[in-house]
Amino acid sequence: MKRCVPMMLRISWVIFILSAVVLPAVISPATIQASGSKPGQDPEPRDIPIILGRSILLSFDGLTRAAVGDPRVADVVVISGNEILLNAKAPGETTLHVWDKSGVKVYLVKVSRNESETAAIVKKLIGLPGVSVKTAGGVILLEGNVDRPEDKAKAEEVAKAYADKVLSFIVISPAGSQKTVEVVVEVIKGTEKSTVNLREPAEGR
Repeated sequence: MKRCVPMMLRISWVIFILSAVVLPAVISPATIQASGSKPGQDPEPRDIPIILGRSILLSFDGLTRAAVGDPRVADVVVISGNEILLNAKAPGETTLHVWDKSGVKVYLVKVSRNESETAAIVKKLIGLPGVSVKTAGGVILLEGNVDRPEDKAKAEEVAKAYADKVLSFIVISPAGSQKTVEVVVEVIKGTEKSTVNLREPAEGR
């Protein structure tokens, strides 16, 4: 019985030593952090829509640094310890990372063109008076009549350079398909003479 007591004491010391050395290594903070998300980092980036050529002032608490993924799309200028200026440089998307007291914040910057300005530019580049251009939600809508298939193709190619999605409702109506007759009407009022051009109704109407 006396011999069993020292043996039990030795076993107890071994268990104590193992619990002091092995268990903390298994449940160390480094292991917990590696299995989860980093403190202060957003799980999903938040969107920041911005028009091309414009800037947005963003405020943070204890700003330390900021960086964009693609400086061709947007860039940032640190104004103070709490503010940065986000500048839109080209259409597209890029990420913005901001470090402040709470950790890392992630944003998705979406730069787009001004829709009314885009419509005016596309209309000018197409150069066809019979084609109208409208924009909505990043989509360009083409409507109107042209004389030749190549005119229709040109209008659509120009629009595709300014939007990922183009809806074309352009109709090809050759000038020769509309029969036009010029009728000269002379109205003599004293010494005045007027000339009026009349368009003959299409056949079958």
